[in-house]
Amino acid sequence: MTDKAKKQLEDYRTMILDGKRGVPDEEEQQAVQDLVAILRRETPVLSKEQRNRALDRHFSRPSLTEDEWLELESEVHQFIEREGITAEELGDFALDAGETLAMICNNIRIRKAEQS
Repeated sequence: MTDKAKKQLEDYRTMILDGKRGVPDEEEQQAVQDLVAILRRETPVLSKEQRNRALDRHFSRPSLTEDEWLELESEVHQFIEREGITAEELGDFALDAGETLAMICNNIRIRKAEQS
């Protein structure tokens, strides 16, 4: 798998696990890591002001709609097929983001079927 494909899978993972449109910038990612560090009683990297601004940006990004979840699922499947990525290469992606995406999309399809 190419480095570009690995990066794209990581971007998909982030969108799936965050449930948000787009990928957070480095400062947003650091702010989230800082929250974990604070909970572990470790020293955060960003100042409180930087962290708060980054978290505001992160949490203000809109969540994915049901249709966007289904589009993302299709996009991820097409990407994996187009890149020829094997199940072995997917590794942790398949275990966390892949299963999460499948659960959410299956739930959406069930709800939509019940509404019909």
